[in-house]
Amino acid sequence: MLTAGPNDVTGASFYGKISYLIVALTSRCNLHCAGCIQNASAKGNDMDDRVMDTLLARMDNGKPLLVQLTGGEPTLLPEKIERFARAVQQFRRKPRLALQTNGTLITPHLVAILRKYEIETGLSIDGPPELQEELRGGSTAALKGLRLLEAKRIPFRVTTVVSAASVGQLDKLALFLAAFSGCRGMGLDLLVKKGRGTTRALSSPESLTENVRRLVSTLRFINSRRKIPLQLRELSLLERGRGAAFCHAASGRSLAVTPTGRLYPCGQVMNEESFSLGSIEDPRPRHHLLQSVRLQCPEGVECELQGRCPGDCPSRLLTNGDDGQLICALYRGIQESC
Repeated sequence: MLTAGPNDVTGASFYGKISYLIVALTSRCNLHCAGCIQNASAKGNDMDDRVMDTLLARMDNGKPLLVQLTGGEPTLLPEKIERFARAVQQFRRKPRLALQTNGTLITPHLVAILRKYEIETGLSIDGPPELQEELRGGSTAALKGLRLLEAKRIPFRVTTVVSAASVGQLDKLALFLAAFSGCRGMGLDLLVKKGRGTTRALSSPESLTENVRRLVSTLRFINSRRKIPLQLRELSLLERGRGAAFCHAASGRSLAVTPTGRLYPCGQVMNEESFSLGSIEDPRPRHHLLQSVRLQCPEGVECELQGRCPGDCPSRLLTNGDDGQLICALYRGIQESC
C-alpha cells in the first residue's frame, strides 16, 4: 500500500489525465540499431518490482488507458512483461496492452504470454532482411520471430524508421510483409536526428514523395490479393483528417516512464532533462514544448491537404529543426496515389 506524500493531490490529478502510458521495462538492448534515439546497449537498467508496483498503483484510476511496453528491448525481460500484464488485469478498468520489440527474442513462451494477456504486438523492421541486417542486425533471429508469430496466429504491425538508407526499399518491405497473413499493417516514422540516427537523415523530399507513391501502389496490389489488408498508418491518419493535436504527448495525455521511475511526456524525449516531469513518487506536472509545437504550412502557400493534414511528431520537429517539408512530402506521396 502506498503512503500519502506531499504531491499526492497534484499527482492524482496528473495521473488521471493520462490515456497513453509508455513503460520502458529496461534500457538494455541486444542490438545496436543505426537509428536508435536512446543509444541503447547491452548495459543499462531494468525496472525493479518496487518501481513497477508504484507505477501500477498510481495508474489504476478506472479510466481508459493504452499501455505500451518498450525499452531498450523489453523481450529481454519476459518475466517483467508477464508480471505487468498480470497486474493490470486487476485494474478497475483493464487497459489495452501493446509491446514494441525488435522481434529477435520471440519464443514460444513469450507468444503464450502475448496470447494469454491479449498484448498487441509491434515490430521494428526497417526493410527486407538484407537491409534489416545492415541497419539493425539480428535479421535471421527477427525472421524466426516473425515466422513464430505467424505459426501461432498472433497478429502484428510493423513500424519502419524512414531514413536515407531505407526510403528506397519501402515497397520491397511491403512485399516482404505480404508473405505474413498475420501482418496487419505498417507505420512510417521519419528518422529523428538523435542518438545514433544523426548520419542517415533524409535530405530529398522529392525522393520521399516518389517512394511513398510506390509503396501505396504496392500495397494496393498486395491488398487486392489478401483477405485482411495491409494498412498504412499514415493513409489512415490522412483519411481521418486533422485533429486538435498530433499525438497524446501534444495534448498532454501521455507519459513515459524510465526503468528507474523518471517521468517524461513521451518516449522520444526520455532522459532529456529539459522535458523531465519528475518521478513516479514525486511528479512535477508542467506545460512542455511538445504541447506547443505544431506543423504549420508556410505563409502564402496553398496546399490541397489543408484542413486534412494530420501534422507531424512534435518531438521530431523540435529535434530535427524541421520546417515540415519531409512530412508534407510523405503525405503528398499518399495523396497523389489515391
